[in-house]
Parts: sequence; structure tokens; C-alpha cells
Amino acid sequence: AVIAWRTADWHNDTYEVTRNELADVERLPLFFDEKRRTARLVSIDNIFTDIPTPLHYLFNFGNIRIETAATQGEFTFDSVADPAGVAAEIRRRIDAARRREEQESARQHARELTDWFELYDRLRNTEVGIKD
Repeated sequence: AVIAWRTADWHNDTYEVTRNELADVERLPLFFDEKRRTARLVSIDNIFTDIPTPLHYLFNFGNIRIETAATQGEFTFDSVADPAGVAAEIRRRIDAARRREEQESARQHARELTDWFELYDRLRNTEVGIKD
């Protein structure tokens, strides 16, 4: 019964990586409790993989530790298949999220610059009208 409970507990825990965020969902079997922690991908600082034993290495299972600058702190993904591949995918999504954020920031600056030029043009035309 203990082994079945622990296996069900391990199976219910999910690690989700979306376009913009990372989620660690821990569920107990039989819907007793659920804890969900999320962090934005752009707030991730470091990703570490750990393959604890030769048996884990043989079956390509390991742990991933993710450090964030967010208040949630550290995320640990325990006993995931292909930890190096998962870490590489998370890094790829972090890069894509950072590029999207930079592009949005550049678009915002371009809009602000247009507004500044429009305001400058109005002020300049007002001054020209006053002098005449």
C-alpha cells in the first residue's frame, strides 16, 4: 500500500512549462491536496541537472533544480526522464520568452517615440503661430 501510494503521489506531480511560465504542481493521491507554484520564464536564473546514481544514469532519469529571482525561490523537478533534454527545452523556452519580451519593449519604445515626436511637432507649431 505504501509503494502504491508513493507511486501514485509521484505520478500525480506534474511539471509544466508553457510559453511564458513554469509551474510545479504537487497533488496527493485521491484529490486530498494540491499545491501549485509558478514563475515567469524570464525570472529564471539557473538550471541544474542532477543524476544521482549510476542506475539513474542507466535509465536516463534525474532531477532538475531551477533557481529563480521570483519570490517562489527554487523549483525542483524530481525523477524526470531525460533531464538534460528537459533542461535544454526549458532553456530554449526561456530564450524565446526573453526575445518576445525584448521585442515588445522595442515596440513600446517605438510607440513612445512617435508620441514624443507628435508632441514636439505640436509645441513647435504652437510657437511658430505665436511669433507670427
